Amino acid sequence: MNDRSKDVGVIGAVSRRIGTFTGKTAAAGKYIVTLGGSGSTSKLPKRPVDTAEPVVASEQAAPTPAHHQPLPEQELEVTSLSTAIGAITSDLTTARRELAETRGEAKNTQSDLGSQIQTLQKEKNSLIVKLEEAMHDAEVTNAQEIAARARFAELKAVLAAASNESKQISAQKDTEIAAAKSEIGVVRQELAESRSEAKNAREQFETKIASLQKEKESLACELREAQQISQQAKDREAALKARLGAMESNIAAARNELMKVPSAIEPATPKPASKTKSIPKKQVAVASVPPVEPKPIAAPAKVKQAIAPAPKEPAKTQKQPSAPAISEEPADVTPEELSQAVFSGAAEKVIFTRATIDIAGRSDAARRDAVKALSRISHKLSVKAIVAQLGREASPQVRQECVKALTELGMAEGHSAVTRALTDQDASVRLAAVWGVYLLDGVQSAPALEGMLPDPDEGIRRRAVACIGWLGKEELAPSLLPLLDDNSPSVRQAAIEAMGSLNSPKVVSALIKLINDSNTPVGQAALRSIQTITGKKMSKSLPKDEKPRRRLMARWEEWWKEQQDAE
Repeated sequence: MNDRSKDVGVIGAVSRRIGTFTGKTAAAGKYIVTLGGSGSTSKLPKRPVDTAEPVVASEQAAPTPAHHQPLPEQELEVTSLSTAIGAITSDLTTARRELAETRGEAKNTQSDLGSQIQTLQKEKNSLIVKLEEAMHDAEVTNAQEIAARARFAELKAVLAAASNESKQISAQKDTEIAAAKSEIGVVRQELAESRSEAKNAREQFETKIASLQKEKESLACELREAQQISQQAKDREAALKARLGAMESNIAAARNELMKVPSAIEPATPKPASKTKSIPKKQVAVASVPPVEPKPIAAPAKVKQAIAPAPKEPAKTQKQPSAPAISEEPADVTPEELSQAVFSGAAEKVIFTRATIDIAGRSDAARRDAVKALSRISHKLSVKAIVAQLGREASPQVRQECVKALTELGMAEGHSAVTRALTDQDASVRLAAVWGVYLLDGVQSAPALEGMLPDPDEGIRRRAVACIGWLGKEELAPSLLPLLDDNSPSVRQAAIEAMGSLNSPKVVSALIKLINDSNTPVGQAALRSIQTITGKKMSKSLPKDEKPRRRLMARWEEWWKEQQDAE
């Protein structure tokens, strides 16, 4: 059938082509006749017959017009025509030349058309043969179709019999199919929920990854700052050690010079330490060589150079008692306490002395750096100095640094000061105090942390909740219930996660209601905490849409009610 349709199409295309060429031939003939028409030659003189030019059939058949007598109206035209004859004659000559050229082209065109018509005729004959063959093939195909229809009738009868049997079998399988459809619906629903849960889990993971990335960047920044501070402290310690070594060398040299002082000079009676007057900064009161009456004897130049540097223990001789070496009393740390204190090294004592002087300075940055320096010296005097500074400090940043320093030192003498900082006017100080109370008091910090739950600052409430959750005491969970209605989603989420850590069944009913929270992370946290406390899992993750969430919440409420009734 395809070959037959193809042959018919080819024959039609050939016929259209033949018609096109026939039309072109007729148009060419008409154009030739128009150029050599007889109508325009009635008023022109006859030209001699050119035997070399071909004669067109239409021009040969045109009759020669008969001569007639001019009418009166024609006599008027003779004059005007005579003038135009010359121009017409020249135009006629040009027209005849063009006509000759056109006749040559027409002849060539006729020759080409004749050859094309012969070619098309041959193609037509070939196509006719192919058409006959196609018709023969179609007859064979019709015979095969008849045979196929007979076979189809036989198969139809067999199919009818099989259909009857199939109806009997399908009647038995209808119930199974209905059950299977129901199961498929349930599976599809579960699949949709699983896809939604997977999408939610992916979003949650992406959120966590972004949060962890930010936290990583923040920690890296803090680490860099800590490294810089540590490097600065090391540089300062190295400088102080070098300075201390130089001072010790100078003192040794001064001792040698003092040993050479004439023995006629009598030592002065030492005065009590309490009556020693304070000396200007960076000078040392050395009671080594008192003046001799009537004129004082000046000490050697090397002795003056030795006693000029920053505060240090005075040089001693074999005949003179020691005198206080501190030129400026540190804040609330007496010279007696400092002189009796035992440090791990001389450099540590120098750093402590310098810090206790800087802590009373005017610059907030200097006081803050002094507190940081004291926090690295594990000594009870460090705690005493920081506590005293915390009580009178006006800068919130310095007070916050004081709380952090007391927390880092971890000594019992600083616990009460950190606890008092929970009532500070500045939120940053209270925030540091919450962390300090948790680290210093441990489980005993629960009452103080519960007292910070109503704090107006969101960050403080969140940190207090997290610390309570880390305590791990189940009985603390109900105290977090008011925070489930907090305006801040982050505080609600922190409270939910803390409840999951405390693992108290008393808060399950409240957590179930938060499955449909307007904030998705809060709902996800509620679902995780419920699963942690109950040990039961009804879904892989929180559904994204509200209706599935409500259905899940209803299922949890129904199950939890059954558990309570059973108890």
